[in-house]
Amino acid sequence: SYWRGPTYTNWEANINRVCKCDTGFTGPGCALAVCPYGDDPSTYPGSGATLTPVIGGGTITSVTVDTAGSGYNNPVISISGDGAGAIASAVLDATGAVSSITVSTAGSGYTTATATITDEYQQDFTITLTTGASSGTLGGTFGFRFMGETIWFDADANSLDASSMQSALQTHGAIDSVSVTRGTPDGNNGAVYTIGFTGFSSGNFNNLYSHTGAPDVSEFTCIISSVTGASSPTCVIAESIITNVREFRPCSGRGTCDIQLGICSCFNGYAGENCGTLSNIVSLIDDRP
Repeated sequence: SYWRGPTYTNWEANINRVCKCDTGFTGPGCALAVCPYGDDPSTYPGSGATLTPVIGGGTITSVTVDTAGSGYNNPVISISGDGAGAIASAVLDATGAVSSITVSTAGSGYTTATATITDEYQQDFTITLTTGASSGTLGGTFGFRFMGETIWFDADANSLDASSMQSALQTHGAIDSVSVTRGTPDGNNGAVYTIGFTGFSSGNFNNLYSHTGAPDVSEFTCIISSVTGASSPTCVIAESIITNVREFRPCSGRGTCDIQLGICSCFNGYAGENCGTLSNIVSLIDDRP
C-alpha cells in the first residue's frame, strides 16, 4: 500500500514561479539566447501547371493536364464556367508535378469551362478581427495583444481603414509585415478586418513567448477597456487560415543556433542572420592550412 499525505489547499497550491526573461533570452535562468527565426527559403508553393476541362453532355468528364508544373504540395483545383458543381483533385508524382486529374463530381450545365490549380502551401497565417457594439457608436481605442506586447488602434472603423490598421499592426515587435482588408463599417462603427501575417518577427521572443508560424488563437487578445461611446463593445479574434502556412523556425530550419550567443551558423547553401536566404557561396568552417 502507499501512504498519501494531506492535500495542500492554501492559496498558492497551484502556483508556480518562473523567470520572465528579457526579450531575446530564454532558459530556466534566462542565460540562453534566442536565435533569429525565419521561413525556410527552400520551401515554396508549386507552380507552372496548366489544365483544360473536357465537357460532355453538359458535365466535366475529365481534365487534361497540358503542363505538369513542379513542386506542388497541397494543390487545389477550381473549375469555373457557365455550369456548376464540378469537383476535381490533382494526383502528384514524386517531384510534385501534376500527373493526372481526378474528377470526383462532374457537375452539370457546362458549355464552357476553365480549370485552374493553386498550391495552398506556404500561405499567410490569417485571422479575422471583428469589432462591434450592442448600441451606440464605437469611439476610443481597442488594444491588440500578442506575444506579450499590446498595440492600440482606433475603435471607430470609419476612421481606421485597412491601410491604417496595417500601419498600426506593423509597429508591433512580433510582427514584421501584414496584409489587411476591412469590411464595410456597420451602424455602430464596427467592422471585420482580415489580417494576413506576411512576415513575423522574433525580436520579442523569450522563454514565455514564441511560436513556429501558426500561433494558437488564444495567443491573441483584444482589449476593450479603452473603448468609449458604445454599449457592450465587442472585439472577437478568430482563426481563418491556420494550416499549410509558412513555417517560422530558429535559423529558418537551415542552420544551428548557438544558444550562448544567439547567432545562427547556416548550413552550406544558406545565408543571412536567420539563414533565410539561398546562397551559392560555400562557407568555410575552418580555412586554416
